[in-house]
Amino acid sequence: PDKQSRAQTLEGQVVRLADIIAYVSHDLDDAIRGNVINSADIPKEISTVVGLRHSCRIDRMVRDLIGETLAGDCCQICLSREMDEVIRALRRWLFEHVYQAESVQTEFEKASHLLNELFFLFCGDEGVFLKSGGQRFDGDSLEISVADFIAGMTDRFALSLYKEHFLPQPWKSI
Repeated sequence: PDKQSRAQTLEGQVVRLADIIAYVSHDLDDAIRGNVINSADIPKEISTVVGLRHSCRIDRMVRDLIGETLAGDCCQICLSREMDEVIRALRRWLFEHVYQAESVQTEFEKASHLLNELFFLFCGDEGVFLKSGGQRFDGDSLEISVADFIAGMTDRFALSLYKEHFLPQPWKSI
């Protein structure tokens, strides 16, 4: 984590580091579950420090954060130099081997298409937007309201709305 972008408050520092710890661990698990990589692919210099299991990774990173913060003056939330370097290495490795993987890029393109279609559908018909659960807030343009609505969607909800509005439905028996 860069010193330049370090949060000023202790709470902000905790949130920032917790977010980094969560996303590297979850992205690694998602990539393994999605067969983009397997655990044997993780470089040994990373896996020996943070471990291979999700719970172990979180535990080791959080314990390091707590231990290093308590060992200091508690005026700064921080990781040990070793853990910081390992997390940086893991982030670089994830970028190279997961985020840029062809299969992942293909899914990103599909997701981007889906979200764009929903955005233009809702911006083109406010009634559909409102019936789908969207809300307008005072002073916000329709486009801002739609963007906020889409940003808050779960994957399943976005897929459900896409299916509802863009895929043909089977005829119901009479």
